[in-house]
Amino acid sequence: MAKRVRSRRGELTTEQRQRMQEAYDIAEAHRDDIIQEGREWLDAARQRLAFLREARERAGLSLEQLAKQMGVDKSNLAKLEKAGNPTVDTLERYAAALGQRLVMTLEPVESAQ
Repeated sequence: MAKRVRSRRGELTTEQRQRMQEAYDIAEAHRDDIIQEGREWLDAARQRLAFLREARERAGLSLEQLAKQMGVDKSNLAKLEKAGNPTVDTLERYAAALGQRLVMTLEPVESAQ
């Protein structure tokens, strides 16, 4: 007996089930690529955020000291330095706690020709 699939509004139509299966098949076919892209993104995020830890260490501050100055939890700050996705506000507070200011620039991307 086929398993019945239900949505929030009731049973799915044959077309909806087919579309769901197609989406699942596509995701499954590209699963390894998706996982690899996720790993690459995480590695890049870690590299981008390494400057935060380096700046804190140059300032001679421990995670606990900086967290106290920022008014945040030490464990959250540790997560941020490892692979977080900080807001501009968080980066500004981080910089201010180090006695610095946040400066951002946009640079043109070199076109690959």
